[in-house]
Amino acid sequence: MDESEYLGPAHRIFPTPRLVRFQEMEYAVPAERGPDCLREIRAFITRRRLPVSLPLEYRLVAKDDLFLSPFYERDSAAISVLMFHPVAYRELFDGVEAIFQNHAGRPHWGKTHSARPPYLRRLYPRWDDFLQIRAELDPTGRFLNPHLRAVLLDATD
Repeated sequence: MDESEYLGPAHRIFPTPRLVRFQEMEYAVPAERGPDCLREIRAFITRRRLPVSLPLEYRLVAKDDLFLSPFYERDSAAISVLMFHPVAYRELFDGVEAIFQNHAGRPHWGKTHSARPPYLRRLYPRWDDFLQIRAELDPTGRFLNPHLRAVLLDATD
């Protein structure tokens, strides 16, 4: 790692070149459940003999107060699972996602996940408040696309 110091806006200093294409799934589980969740993921990978091509990432994140943040009102362990792009990842991601959800995991909104409103509503205390604000600010759904309709509204069209 380069030990240089950088000063400036986050959007300029944090991005790094991505020279390898990959698929990624990340969930945030309650911090106290993180170690057990990680052990279950390892056991699942070992039991299924899955070819994991990139290391898992694990970090602790402090709670915040943003309605749909994976860290809303709880300190969390964020766990990421990555696979090189051409490698089949569905078996790994499906199995790991079930483990994440068994530990009350909240998905990273910008990464692969299959969570839908019935599951998400249970995990986000302000889910309905967010949806009400969204509807008030965008009554015609102009800023919704098919993915957001499925993830937020459990609808397709």
